[in-house]
Amino acid sequence: MSEPQNPAPEPPTPPVAPLIGVLLAQLLAMLDMNVTATAMPVIIDEFGGLDSFFWVTTAYTLTATATTPLYGKVGDLLGRKPVLVFAMAAFLTGSVLSGAAQSMAQLALFRAVQGIGAGGFIVSAMALYTELLTPAQRTRYQGWFSTALTACAALGPLAGGYLTDGWGWRWIFYVNVPLGALSLLLILTTLKPARRAARPTIDYAGAVLTGGVATGLVLVSAWAGTEYGWGSPQILALIGGTAVLAAALGVVERRAREPVVPPHLLRRPVLALANAQAFASGAAMFGALMFLPIFLQATGGGSATDVGLLLLPLTGGVVLAALAASPLMARFGHEKWFGAAGVAVTGLGMGLLATLTPDTSRALSAGYTVLIGTGLGLTTQVYALAVMNNAPRDDLGAAVSLHTLARQLGAGLGLAAFNAVFHTRLVSELAALDAESARAAQRPDSVHRMTGSARRTALDAYDAAVDQVFLVAAGLLAVALVLALLLRLSQQPDKAGEFTAPG
Repeated sequence: MSEPQNPAPEPPTPPVAPLIGVLLAQLLAMLDMNVTATAMPVIIDEFGGLDSFFWVTTAYTLTATATTPLYGKVGDLLGRKPVLVFAMAAFLTGSVLSGAAQSMAQLALFRAVQGIGAGGFIVSAMALYTELLTPAQRTRYQGWFSTALTACAALGPLAGGYLTDGWGWRWIFYVNVPLGALSLLLILTTLKPARRAARPTIDYAGAVLTGGVATGLVLVSAWAGTEYGWGSPQILALIGGTAVLAAALGVVERRAREPVVPPHLLRRPVLALANAQAFASGAAMFGALMFLPIFLQATGGGSATDVGLLLLPLTGGVVLAALAASPLMARFGHEKWFGAAGVAVTGLGMGLLATLTPDTSRALSAGYTVLIGTGLGLTTQVYALAVMNNAPRDDLGAAVSLHTLARQLGAGLGLAAFNAVFHTRLVSELAALDAESARAAQRPDSVHRMTGSARRTALDAYDAAVDQVFLVAAGLLAVALVLALLLRLSQQPDKAGEFTAPG
């Protein structure tokens, strides 16, 4: 992969302090994405609100996703430092308020404030890595960045379970304050503001429409197949409204002077394929994160911490692959084949998970999740580097925000689709039970307490449902592998000093 502009001489060492500050912010954003998953039963016991608890996670994801494109473009125009300072202020405010919430509605609202801050961390981090590091340094250190991005998302449920069991659920939010304060201090004192245009032009119409499109897609992912059926009037209206907003966005962005979503970025083959890979890996990762623990809890039970521990093998695979691949890519190059291998290994792991049965040992299931983590660790960093090294410098934040948005939407829409597949098959398989047993079996933590033929029927139902999820995920990754083989990362600069796809 090549740099769009002639790189400056590589400094002897990278700027460590600002990188740590930004990495801490990114860690917090990814950790909090899933931190409430294992704490939610305790929160529901305190507040009630079983019919609305999903908004606690959805509100965070919604605002983080909707603000991502705007943060990217504002960072291009005003610089990354003011964006990060504002985002951290919003995140810490939301964290303190979430910890002090007195109802489910308050908690969902304050999580939305948190998400506004998290959207700024996720996109600004990648843009700053590109600006602070040379191409060689990016390849060398991307393993650490990918580990923070992927492993922290996987560790969220474990951290939430540990804090909930040990200190109480409110500490899953309060613990953000000292870490966030340290990150903010490093950003304020070590990150130099970049010179930007004195009178930037803000694309307000594009920002509103982009937020509307992202909001519509997140709501579809949150409601379809759970609150409403995929063919219900509500979901069809939401899909139609989102499509209208997307069409309007295309018209507005072609005319805008500084578009939030620059159309030319969508026409660059390298960036388009990297974004498609981000979508597929986001969907695959969260499919494994959500449905494997459900299956394993149904077959064995366990506390909030126990459920979080089930994901440690996946996290270990991510860390191992990310840290091992970076120096190998820096030495040998051929990033395309590392990425393709990552997609293939992830797909193999998903296929093997489809062979799990209620009697499969935890050691064997852990081995399969290590494969998935290894593949994701390779895939994430390769395509993040593809965006960093092939995006025009003036639109770097916008390009990074599109890549981040693709991953987030892949996670959300993929989870919605997998959830529909899972619940449809589960309900069908549980139809053989009487009504009371079927209701009990829809709570994974109740299945292992069932006895006799009812327990075996429930276990077989979960087995069939998760098998179907993992087979669909493996099929999605087969398509992603074809895209990975089509991607050409070697590029040549054009007359403007930017890069165009070969061929």
